[in-house]
Amino acid sequence: MPSGVYYFPEQCPQKEWSRDFGRMAKMGFEFVNIGVFEWAEMEPQADKFDFRWLDTCIRKASENGLKIILTTPNAVPPAWLTKLHPEMLRVTEKGDTISEETFLQVNQTNELFENFATRVIRELAKKYGKDKRIIGWQIGNEPHIGSLFDYSETSQKGFRKWLIRKYNKISNLKSSWRISNTDMAYSSFEKIRIPQPGFSYAVIMEALLDFHRYTMDAIVSMVQYQSIALKPNINRSQWLTANFAAIKYLPLIVPSKNSRDIDLFAHTTGLADVESSNSSKDMNPQGSKGLLFSLSSELAKSVKGSSAIFELQQKEEIAVRRSTKLEVWHAYSLGEKLACTYLYRDLQEGTGISFRSITQSSALAVTQDGSEYIQAMEEIKGLRKHYSKDFTIPSEIVSRKTAFLWKPENFLNIPFNALRVNTSVWQEYQVFYNVCKTAGATVSFLTENDDLNPNEFPFLIVPACQLLDSSLIIGWTKYVRDGGNLVLSSGSGIRNDAGGIPEARWIQKFQQLVGAEIRYSVESHSGKLIKVFFSDSIYLCSDKIDTLLPNPGVKVLAEYQDSVLGKRPAIITSKLGKGTVTYIAVTGINGALEKQILRKIYIDNGAHILKNPNNVFTEFRDGFWITVNYSAKAFDVSVPSKSQILLGTKRLLPGGVLVWKD
Repeated sequence: MPSGVYYFPEQCPQKEWSRDFGRMAKMGFEFVNIGVFEWAEMEPQADKFDFRWLDTCIRKASENGLKIILTTPNAVPPAWLTKLHPEMLRVTEKGDTISEETFLQVNQTNELFENFATRVIRELAKKYGKDKRIIGWQIGNEPHIGSLFDYSETSQKGFRKWLIRKYNKISNLKSSWRISNTDMAYSSFEKIRIPQPGFSYAVIMEALLDFHRYTMDAIVSMVQYQSIALKPNINRSQWLTANFAAIKYLPLIVPSKNSRDIDLFAHTTGLADVESSNSSKDMNPQGSKGLLFSLSSELAKSVKGSSAIFELQQKEEIAVRRSTKLEVWHAYSLGEKLACTYLYRDLQEGTGISFRSITQSSALAVTQDGSEYIQAMEEIKGLRKHYSKDFTIPSEIVSRKTAFLWKPENFLNIPFNALRVNTSVWQEYQVFYNVCKTAGATVSFLTENDDLNPNEFPFLIVPACQLLDSSLIIGWTKYVRDGGNLVLSSGSGIRNDAGGIPEARWIQKFQQLVGAEIRYSVESHSGKLIKVFFSDSIYLCSDKIDTLLPNPGVKVLAEYQDSVLGKRPAIITSKLGKGTVTYIAVTGINGALEKQILRKIYIDNGAHILKNPNNVFTEFRDGFWITVNYSAKAFDVSVPSKSQILLGTKRLLPGGVLVWKD
């Protein structure tokens, strides 16, 4: 896992560049990432390019034995550009134009902006595309549109063009959005405006969903036009990556849509985003980081089988200090091909001043985080003397491989769905994913267009898939008949794929798959917790539930224990062909019920699972077993007696790392 570091030469005296690069190399770094925010230095005036400083920077880095990754600089355009074309600036939901002096202030899908960005990228590629010192290119910075959405004329026009491509005729749009043909507000595509939920409770659900999907595609196009500008001008040995911030910008990131544009998928996971996303009360801040770091990594890896972590270190915004060594080892255990930390030296100005760095602002003193990072790199390199290329993947890992459906529209849809007001799809993803990781399962995230092979993925988990259509039902049915084990949770199939209320003819097919008639969203006691009886224990659950009427022969695994609901089925399972379908009609508190149910499903269907507590992760890479402990408690790891421990001890303390080889 070669390791590198971001460096901002424009914020460091040029006389110190060579010293900084020399110290990076001595610390064990193998590459440096340059250019992410330096558009103004590359093009100080319109069409006047200056790469002399970059030539010097690259030369000094190379002289010190470092390879270089260049980042396209479109994330922060120069001031002269936004002053010249203020129409590029983003607009908030409330109609306020973002200040040109603000970070991430433009909509990068604006045609004028795209032209300017493409021009500087081509100039960069022509100059450095054949340079052997350059090993790869990072496309932009965390591809997204500002703070998720833009309501400027750029997006208004783009949204209308997207709708025309999708529907062709306004009558088709009206039919999908269920709008009366007499409604003159939608008499043509030109009259359509982006729906703004903050201004109206009665926003059209289908219109809002289409705007979300338009924004997804706009993000894809941002990566595409940069890839198109680079590829004809660079050597094949120079690869392309983009650091998708999937956790931060949920639910607009579908990395697989850029699978032809990117060679190596990278990801970042910011701590602030972890805190805002986490809703499981039994996870301390360190645990939150570990869980979502793992999810982000496996999401990126799902596209092409490998991934890289960029911006490994992030903001320190919590009282409990995290272990940098732990994070580096976790990255290695998850199979990252590259690790790039953010950043080398503390910044004295700008948006990066609150980020953790390898050295202090003078670059003379190594920070505690920097020391831990360097130590972890040395320890990982030390594994080379124990490595054997003849290792095989243990059969127990194969037995518990699990797939998740990645359909991020579901994350967006729930908050605007009056049928299930307090349900969070993202929370359910975290709960089920956490159970998978405590069991030691490797997880892949598949889109609805991917093939479902039960031989490759014995288990498929689909949390709260409220947007459902016939093609998904057909695919799931075949997967189960062929031997797969499907797990569905409450709220599935509330709406069709367009966002409307589903039609009975395909809902019936879904209920045939589940093995029960499903009656949605009963709220029993206005916030009172529901008791569910499973395996001789009582579990507390949310009062937002589905009620089930099972078909004959369907097995009831758990029942409600409630004075109003009685002892109705809460969780059911049934055989279909060679496989099984389990429907969990309730949401447990802190994931306790889901943990026991999913562990039972694994064991009953031949999987060999671990019994790690929350926030303790065990992975297998390159013939090595690695366990990392993000929890606040010590944990005794079960290591076979004949195994060789290479790092750490079986009693794994908080923040600890254990590595062994069978």
